[in-house]
Amino acid sequence: MDIPHVRRASRVHTRCGTGFLLIVMVVSIFIFAFVVTPSLPLKVLSRIVLVPVVAGISYELMRLGAANYRFRIVKWLLTPGLALQGLTTREPDDSMIECAITSLKRVMQRDGKPVPGAQVIEVDDESASLPELSTRTATSA
Repeated sequence: MDIPHVRRASRVHTRCGTGFLLIVMVVSIFIFAFVVTPSLPLKVLSRIVLVPVVAGISYELMRLGAANYRFRIVKWLLTPGLALQGLTTREPDDSMIECAITSLKRVMQRDGKPVPGAQVIEVDDESASLPELSTRTATSA
């Protein structure tokens, strides 16, 4: 795992949280359109009670969409969420990728998973610090 290989991966993903929030918004509109309450306190209570229902339906729709992304209609339906990700995210710089790789290797090592091409780091306790990555900053690039 190195920076050039990681850089080839897209930052846009069908199961991203940004897309999830868009799905939540659409599902909320549909569900709350059918909930008619006579008073403001009941309206607020119904919204609070139905939040887990909205989240659950949204999550299942997101999973279903990601699993069936090969179909043209699903791609079309997920396009707004993917476009929103394009607006709210940016490509990471090399120092961010380096940090992510180091973190992933550290977690894999702690979980006892094989880490290909990794330097073994002995950890005595949970408070041990990570090895220094780089002294570069965003302004020195």
